[in-house]
Formats: sequence, structure tokens, C-alpha cells
Amino acid sequence: MPQIFWKYKNSSGKDYEVSLYHGDSSGHILLYSGQEIIKIDFNVRSDSKYSFLLGDELFEVSVTSTKTLFKYQLCNVAKVKFISPFEGKNYPTCHILKATVFLIVVVLLIVLLWQFL
Repeated sequence: MPQIFWKYKNSSGKDYEVSLYHGDSSGHILLYSGQEIIKIDFNVRSDSKYSFLLGDELFEVSVTSTKTLFKYQLCNVAKVKFISPFEGKNYPTCHILKATVFLIVVVLLIVLLWQFL
């Protein structure tokens, strides 16, 4: 069940989240931005392209089929700029690491203060 996400900030400063779901067995594609469905396509087993507007900018999602996998790309057509997928996998890990380091520092400070009082 491939699922891919992109984040894009347009020229006016508004943030957009574009998501694509592609079912393994069904081949159905669901393309949406935020909570708005942009495109539904059924039984996609070969190369496809989907064009849509985010604000006043034209975008295109291309689905490219290889022998065993699919490749997904989001492109801003007007600027001819490819948007890289959002890698949110490290997002929680990064925050957990920062919180752990902060907690260790606070505990060390409390222990040090306790020793001197």
C-alpha cells in the first residue's frame, strides 16, 4: 500500500499538503490535498499523470510503472520544479531525542543542586 506525502509552500506563503494513496491489490489511486479529494482513479497498473491546481499554481503528479514498483513525482509545472516527498519518519524520533537530552540535563541540574545544598 504505497502512500506518499509532499509539503509545498506557494508564492503567497500558504502551505499545502498533497498526499497520494495507491492500493496494492486494487490499483486504485486517491490523490488529495488536506481534506479535499483531487482525483480518484481506479485500477491503475501503468503510467499515469494527474494535473491540478494548488491555489493559482498548476501541479502534476506522475505515476511511473517499473517491473515491480511504482515511482511517484510531484512537479510544479509553471516553475518546472520537482517537489521532494516529505520524510516524516524521523520527525518523532528527532523530538524524542531532544526531549530525552533535555530531561537528562534537568535531572543532572537537580542532582547537582541537591549535592550542594
